[in-house]
Amino acid sequence: MKPICPFRNCLAPVLFKRTWLCTFLFFHFTCLFSQTPISGIVNTYYKVNEVVPSKACLIVDDPTGLNVNTLVMVVQMKGAEIITANNATYGDILSLNDAGNYEIGTICYIIGDSVFLFHDLLNSYDVNAKVQMVQFAEYYSAEVVDSVKAMSWDSTTGLGGVIAIFTDQDITLNAPIYADSSGYSGGTYIFHAGTCPSV
Repeated sequence: MKPICPFRNCLAPVLFKRTWLCTFLFFHFTCLFSQTPISGIVNTYYKVNEVVPSKACLIVDDPTGLNVNTLVMVVQMKGAEIITANNATYGDILSLNDAGNYEIGTICYIIGDSVFLFHDLLNSYDVNAKVQMVQFAEYYSAEVVDSVKAMSWDSTTGLGGVIAIFTDQDITLNAPIYADSSGYSGGTYIFHAGTCPSV
């Protein structure tokens, strides 16, 4: 796809390219001999208040912690319409309404609360249905030394419940990556003595 970011000309001047290349090569070879130990919550989460498709722009609550040239996932968490009648069709989907739409992009520029991506958005999003931007945890090589978890889903803020990790080389799993109990709230238990009541 054709990049549309209006700020693509803000790259480093040519005279710095050689220094940058040497620094990169040194970092590259250094990383070959070590892995970044990771554990706990490795992502950061941002509420999307508005989407401007023509500019590949997402307006967030607070962009603190977001960085240019990093990967982010844009995902709509809710919005589906289901049958709620108390019969065998309960839970059947009438319309997704963009629920579950997601894509991965790279941040091009940040101005105030506006985050611009390098490429056009592929999907449509309804910000009234809990759209969030999840910044990837990016590493050259990573070792999971203790459980990596998602921040628990918060239905009020519309944040959490997602894990996004990218490595250039590899991930060594010495502990699990899991999002158990970090997603939507489950149904409540019903305790009843004897036989189950009919519904």
